[in-house]
Amino acid sequence: METTLNELNPWWNKDFILDTDLIYRDIFDEVNNSLSQNDFVLISGMDDFGKTTTLNFVAFELIKNLHIQPQRVLFVDFKQSVPLNYIMTHIESNSPYKTYLLADNIGDDNKDFTKIVDKYGSLLKVVATKNSNDRFLGTTNYKNFVEYDLPLVSFTEYLRYKRIINTGQQLKEIALENIVKSPLIKPLFWNYLIYGSYPYVLKTDDLNLKQTFLMNKTQRSKLDEDIYKNIYRYLALKTGNLLNICDLADSLSVSRYHAEKHLALIEEENKVSFLPSLDIDIKKALKKSLKIFFHDLGVRNAFINGFQNINERFDVENLVLNYAVLFFYHTFPKMEISFFRTTNQTEINLVLQDESGLIPIQICYDKPSEKIPRIFRFFKDSVKKRISKFIVITKDIYKKEQLDDTDVLFIPSEILPFFDKIN
Repeated sequence: METTLNELNPWWNKDFILDTDLIYRDIFDEVNNSLSQNDFVLISGMDDFGKTTTLNFVAFELIKNLHIQPQRVLFVDFKQSVPLNYIMTHIESNSPYKTYLLADNIGDDNKDFTKIVDKYGSLLKVVATKNSNDRFLGTTNYKNFVEYDLPLVSFTEYLRYKRIINTGQQLKEIALENIVKSPLIKPLFWNYLIYGSYPYVLKTDDLNLKQTFLMNKTQRSKLDEDIYKNIYRYLALKTGNLLNICDLADSLSVSRYHAEKHLALIEEENKVSFLPSLDIDIKKALKKSLKIFFHDLGVRNAFINGFQNINERFDVENLVLNYAVLFFYHTFPKMEISFFRTTNQTEINLVLQDESGLIPIQICYDKPSEKIPRIFRFFKDSVKKRISKFIVITKDIYKKEQLDDTDVLFIPSEILPFFDKIN
């Protein structure tokens, strides 16, 4: 079993070299900084999001940059069978110095992990991971506790992996004009829209391996197999559109009651979410409606076997809209995100809202136009709240115009990740 611990902790070998083919995640710096101030850092994420990779980077940071002795960095996968006495003996051997316990897969209140923390809390600094769906009730031994949610790989993290942006380089240091002019970014963005944002998928260039991985992601569900395939296919084809329960029920040949029960289970699986309409007092505004969005576009495309090239697709605008929702949700968690639609079916695809006001966003990718969308005028004349700016997401138009005293920014879809620099 000592061999097992050695295998789990390759940095105990003086010849250890970190695998450089890893995607550097923004959360790495946050976790490392938090560990200096907290005794317990918990990372939650779904399977294959990169939780174990994050722990490996923490180990590298501790040993190579903070000069912690390698034997004081202990990785344990609590899904594997490692006798407690081996773990405890190793922790005791480091006393009176603290052991940095990198605890993988502690979800559903793992009893072994709890025993170790309860007995050796004062001798430990802990960075732990769990699946987002697993429970963790915590431990009373740590007052300094912080938790992070690990999302899938962002497009800017993907650009770092592809060496378009240097690791550690801040977005504010990059000239927006250089991004717009770069011939490398648009093809990478299209790949991101088609194959999604799982680390494994972004790292491999083999299209068959990408598709096999994503098809495997479509196989897990609590639902009956036929219902499962049909409901996800329906939702995938309706991505970015209004959710119509009656239409869904008809497509599944079930009652509205059963369609709603199926949707409740779907939401628990963390593949799909539903965006609300803007709660605003405007005549003709459609209220209490929902739009369909997938958490990962690669998985969405796998449900309909939709891995065609961008120039062969009918749904590019839906993919860009879905991407925009994910981007704002993960990058600006304090912003409220919704959509605006009138009873005569004109709409604004997204509306962002925070204390500074509203930011209406329109996707004009399939039919690009340099004209300001007419719905912007109606919206500006109808709302009482301040509008910070209007944004039109396009295929390749990049310019600024004015609607009265408000900026209207036309931006190519691939520069959306640099939203903070757009003004």
